[in-house]
Amino acid sequence: MFGWLLLLSNVIDQIFKKILLVLFAVATVLTVFQVINRFLIGLPFPWGEELIRFLFVWVVFLGIGIVYKAKGHANVELLTAQLSEKSQRLLEFASELACLAFFFLLLFQGYNLFTVTMNQISPSMQINMGLVYLAVPVCALACLIHGIANLTSLFRNGDAGSAVEKREHIEIHP
Repeated sequence: MFGWLLLLSNVIDQIFKKILLVLFAVATVLTVFQVINRFLIGLPFPWGEELIRFLFVWVVFLGIGIVYKAKGHANVELLTAQLSEKSQRLLEFASELACLAFFFLLLFQGYNLFTVTMNQISPSMQINMGLVYLAVPVCALACLIHGIANLTSLFRNGDAGSAVEKREHIEIHP
């Protein structure tokens, strides 16, 4: 019944990985050109630093979704390893609920930030700042979907699919 939710979570994860790869590559190339132009030619792009900054905002927020999906965020296993399996699952359930509450708040506040910044224009590139801050609610929505998929897996299978002992590695393929 909830297979579509897991599928949606996986599709979002794959899309985020591809977008992140492109944005990071563009930011890296632009940074190299910016350095070359500034120090060798003496003429930096006036909009280059601003675009790099905006790209990194998106890279960070897309990366949050990728890492959350992979259960790759930092955690301390010292205490949880001492708990029984049932207690570990209960703790994982509580942790997912806390994350869902946070991402719901982030979605709400990120949307508010997006709407407030829709009338602001960036100084160098003259683009709508709402497009930059749209990364916050997009990340939060994706993480909400990942979290709900994790919770449904916990209910159905007794684990979130990528729990501590099944931790998957984050791989980005072009």
